Amino acid sequence: MLVLLCAILLIASFAWVFFLGFRELRLGEDPLPLYINMEYKKDPRYFALSLRDLFNDAFYRTNDGKLPDGLYTMHLSKDETVEVCDNVKIPSGQTLENIYYIKNNFFSGAGVEGDKEVYAKGNADIGEKNALRAVLADNSIYVGKDTRISRWLDANGEITIEDGCNIAVSATCLKRLSLGKDCHFKRLYGFPITTSFAELAAPAKVEDVVVEKVVGRNINGIPTGSYVKGSLIGKDQLFVGSNSLVAGNIKSHGTVTLEERVTILGSMFVEGDVYIGDHCFVRGTIFSQGAVVIGENVVVGEPDKIRSVVAMKNITLNQGVRIYGYITTEGDGRTA
Repeated sequence: MLVLLCAILLIASFAWVFFLGFRELRLGEDPLPLYINMEYKKDPRYFALSLRDLFNDAFYRTNDGKLPDGLYTMHLSKDETVEVCDNVKIPSGQTLENIYYIKNNFFSGAGVEGDKEVYAKGNADIGEKNALRAVLADNSIYVGKDTRISRWLDANGEITIEDGCNIAVSATCLKRLSLGKDCHFKRLYGFPITTSFAELAAPAKVEDVVVEKVVGRNINGIPTGSYVKGSLIGKDQLFVGSNSLVAGNIKSHGTVTLEERVTILGSMFVEGDVYIGDHCFVRGTIFSQGAVVIGENVVVGEPDKIRSVVAMKNITLNQGVRIYGYITTEGDGRTA
């Protein structure tokens, strides 16, 4: 009798599930699709802007910008001591003990350390060989050589980062973000992002190349001076000869190599590694499941549009690079 009862309950449970599905099909209680915000975009400055709002709500807006200098308590993940100052100059070799909220400018000498946030409503000038946590500035930020930022930098103006610096998480700004040699990073955002100055790439024009339509699907490469009228799709490794123009996208399941002075008017979507030669121009986004190596004097994107360079492995930027928008990697980003 017990076995029969268990069997009836099991059958009833299965029947109930199918009944609910059949009822939904007949009645159509959810006739409208789920709402999806197609305008949503991830903000690369989200955490920095959120922290800036917390500071301003606590100290600036509630005091009309007239808060006296001194020590205050602010709740972040826990209660923190915040030092409010007009201007701050940290002597060389000193350690930051508190979070700083600075009404004007921040300056640190060489070898300054600290595991607290610094927010300057003016400029931030960080000395050589500093080791700081996070620095925000409403104007611009300068970072001296061989400095490590364990979290992030964010500025409403420009960010200049000298040689040998390590930005462990991100550096973001609304204007130019300039990187020196041998710098390391994970995420960057700027207009533009540049490496040490050199001659900038000049985008090729159709009349600069041999106008020769090339079959654009499942090929291994195109010769020097070719014109591809449309997108280029490679099955395995794909090679684009120098002085060529692709008037569309590049897609490949393997490695893609661009020789020097190649122009891509679309984007690149690559399963393997991407090697971009000197003096190339890519108008769209570069996405790679592998590594991305960008040669000298390469331009990615245009001033009035946000483009991205995304690599699941590593990103290497040589000198004279100019990228408008966003760079991110799950591996190591570095400048040569």
